[in-house]
Amino acid sequence: MSKPCYIDCPVDCVLSEWSAWNTSSCSPCGQPGVMTRTRYIMQKPSDAGQPCSPDLEQKKPCPFEACYNWKHSDWSPCDLE
Repeated sequence: MSKPCYIDCPVDCVLSEWSAWNTSSCSPCGQPGVMTRTRYIMQKPSDAGQPCSPDLEQKKPCPFEACYNWKHSDWSPCDLE
């Protein structure tokens, strides 16, 4: 008589997709700042499955945006011709 043998299958790590870039630390007028995006572990590995990448957050500098300084002065006379 034989007895069934059950072996657990390896379960690999599963990561979420990257989030959208978070620009909350970016400032107008080209001030330095850093954008970040994250991803999460959705399934931890088990039974000798592939491990999770330690790369769960990415950072990069905020894009540069020019800032314009407008100078206001008194209205000039209007010429009617």
